[in-house]
Amino acid sequence: MFHDSSVIKYSMDLENESIYMVIDTGDDYKKLDFKDVMASWFGYIIPGNAIYDLSVIDVETFINLNEDVLLQGKGDGWPIYYKSFDELKHKLEMSDYKIYNVDGSYGIAGWIIAKEMKVMDIKE
Repeated sequence: MFHDSSVIKYSMDLENESIYMVIDTGDDYKKLDFKDVMASWFGYIIPGNAIYDLSVIDVETFINLNEDVLLQGKGDGWPIYYKSFDELKHKLEMSDYKIYNVDGSYGIAGWIIAKEMKVMDIKE
């Protein structure tokens, strides 16, 4: 989804547990509105980035791809409190959360754990 699009704006609202992104698809602009955000991580986002794919991935893949990042936040209870990766996997699988993986071709890499993502057209 959104192959070769570019993130041009990104904002996080911790108090309301939301993130929004504005992306340039080349033909138009879309707002991606993530609600009920548990956690997010972006290694980097640079101007002129290119999204290869934005997709929902399964919990096991998520944990396998992000073990180091998850271990860094574990002591702070991030993304949630867990004792083992098996417990984290179980808690995420039993929840209503989805893991939105942002795979970049260039200049972007990260993910968002949220209950929903809405895509809206932005009118000029």
